Amino acid sequence: MNSKFIQKIIPPIFILLIAMAGLLSAAELQVTATINSNRVAVDEQFTITLQVVGGGMMNSIEPELPNLDEFAAYTGSNQSSNFQFINGKMSTSKTITYYYIARKIGSFTIPPIPVKLKGETFASKPINIEITKSTQPQPSQRSNTGRAPQQQASTDVKDNIYLKTIVDKKKVFVGEPVTVSYVIYTALQVTNYSFRNKPNYGDFWSEEFQSKGSPQTSEKIINGRRFLTATLKKVVLFPTSTGKKSIPPQEVEAAVRMRERRARRDIFDSFFDDPFFGRTVNHILKSDEVELEILPLPTAGRPRDFSGSVGRFSMTTSVDQNTVKTNDAITLKIVIAGEGNIRTMSLPKPKFPDSFEVYDPKISEKIDRSGASIKGRKTYEYLLVPREQGQFRIDPITFSYFDLNEKRYKTLSRGAMDIIVEKGDKRVSSPARGLSKSEVKLLGKDIRYISLENETFEPVGEKFYNSLLFWFLLSGPILVFMSGIFYRQHQEKLGTNIAYARSRKAQKMANRQLKTAHTAMKAGDVTLFYSELARALTAFAGNKLNVQESALVRDELIKALRFRGIEDELVQSFDSVLQECDFRRFAMPDAPETAMETAYENVNTLIVSLEKKL
Repeated sequence: MNSKFIQKIIPPIFILLIAMAGLLSAAELQVTATINSNRVAVDEQFTITLQVVGGGMMNSIEPELPNLDEFAAYTGSNQSSNFQFINGKMSTSKTITYYYIARKIGSFTIPPIPVKLKGETFASKPINIEITKSTQPQPSQRSNTGRAPQQQASTDVKDNIYLKTIVDKKKVFVGEPVTVSYVIYTALQVTNYSFRNKPNYGDFWSEEFQSKGSPQTSEKIINGRRFLTATLKKVVLFPTSTGKKSIPPQEVEAAVRMRERRARRDIFDSFFDDPFFGRTVNHILKSDEVELEILPLPTAGRPRDFSGSVGRFSMTTSVDQNTVKTNDAITLKIVIAGEGNIRTMSLPKPKFPDSFEVYDPKISEKIDRSGASIKGRKTYEYLLVPREQGQFRIDPITFSYFDLNEKRYKTLSRGAMDIIVEKGDKRVSSPARGLSKSEVKLLGKDIRYISLENETFEPVGEKFYNSLLFWFLLSGPILVFMSGIFYRQHQEKLGTNIAYARSRKAQKMANRQLKTAHTAMKAGDVTLFYSELARALTAFAGNKLNVQESALVRDELIKALRFRGIEDELVQSFDSVLQECDFRRFAMPDAPETAMETAYENVNTLIVSLEKKL
């Protein structure tokens, strides 16, 4: 292509791009301000990071820095910009970090930071900060190089991670579902977690949602700080009585990797500030108790056959045949499906003809916990046996419930069913006519017949005290007494010797966790399977070695195994199995069934080998 043509065409294109950027710059901006820690000490540095995201150029944007001289001293700032042009759309962002030194004790508010563009003003949200008394003096001056000091975040675990109980509503009717979500908020790296307790919900019927794989995470800014959030567990509660009710706290034990801060001496120290080189600590999270108000269902318009079902339901009825012969069986099927507490649902007994023999219904349930609400269906199957010929009618079947959407009672009704009974070939014995089913079962058992079996005889002169059974019974109390002594010594040792108690219970606890892992493997839950597998192995080794629960990490257990003289081959197998479990849980949440079976067998083999060595 001619170079003169290129020189002519490029300036107009460049001008066009600038014009497009000018138009796009008028688009609405997103202004977000965050703080590295909401709690700092006097003379400690904190940073405010302002991020401006929009569709145009950011060079001309200069935020108005708030005046914080009342409680902090400004020490400097740095900024960076990012520009992208993808599929004809321009996206730019500008990030400015401001450095301050806390100067005054108290609780303060950082006001919104305004950004003006094309006559419009966009601002961030205010941020609360608490400045406490300094425990250790920290340098407040800038370095000789003129660069702002390293950003320091709060090292207190409780300021960076917590558990919250979130409910979708706090005022409900009896039987109305309440969705409870246990959400973790963290500014730290969580490598593992486990639930420490199963709350006793008391006056609530609970149904837990099924979780597939690792929890989905999202970012959320709270009081100017960025947190990673994830829903660890979701439960639906159905209140069974009225009044003020409380949802008890949930406890979670989280393994948190703490970042090790090093003093800057050379350029390689920044590499060791990476979280990979941090230490892992176990932290107990406990959510707050949540109070609900349970209202009684209205009495106005309540049907007489209402049995307490709340939700949204539909009903179908059917019989397998409408024309039968006497003494032949008929199956009546009633299916109620919808949203609500399927388990506590009850159906009023239908009214059948007097000449029909009716057996207790077969009841089956199918609950779906995989969606956003608890759904399912309940099936009633009645077995009917007509004893007389003629034309009979099964009265309409009704089911009443309280509809939550319309806040009123509804009654489902399915029409009457006509049954034609013809004379059959089968006959029933006349003594059974007019008798109940329990009386029919006794027929043939009220006569005691002559015994035709051989009786056992004993030789004349046989003495019981000459038999082995007599001496065995005589020595029995002595054996019981000795067993009691040994058992008491064993219990005293269990109560005083913690290492002995943990060692004796190690195998039993490991088998219980392996059983949970095997169930998860059959259900295809990869994350739960490898989590329980790792817990079974580490808990078994920790109990055998009498290692504290806070030190149940791979590195500490490996050191303890080698200290006890366990051969390197067995220790390496122990390490590789735990590494595989961590890899499958976090880096690769999917695994073939053969891999899970192999891992399960490896852990069983390791536990048997360690049982022999420890």
